[in-house]
Amino acid sequence: HGTHYDLPGGGLDPDESLHAGVRRECREEIGCDVAVGRLLMVAEYFPQRDDYAHDGQATLDFIFECTMAGDQQPRLPDTPDEDQTGATWMPIETLSQRYLKPDAAAVLIQRARGAGSDLLNTNIWR
Repeated sequence: HGTHYDLPGGGLDPDESLHAGVRRECREEIGCDVAVGRLLMVAEYFPQRDDYAHDGQATLDFIFECTMAGDQQPRLPDTPDEDQTGATWMPIETLSQRYLKPDAAAVLIQRARGAGSDLLNTNIWR
């Protein structure tokens, strides 16, 4: 896949809320505590429709605007994912300058600015 950026995320633990899951995934994947803000986007992925751009399992992703608490610095976890080579925190406006997977930069920037009304996005994996 080459060098690209992924948003922290993953599945929820049993009895875990969406916000608690976001906070846990950020601690696990970038070593930082975050305050979870508003929901920016819901992204659906269907392998057959999206030419298996991600993997073979359908997903529904909830992407929230988050802020880091204090003066923390993102870092690789003790046991990073096998393809993870680094961790960084960047202003949302700079996402369009990066190769982000899924390709949601334009939608996220628009939503963060308060524009756009449809939270559901169905074509960011293509």
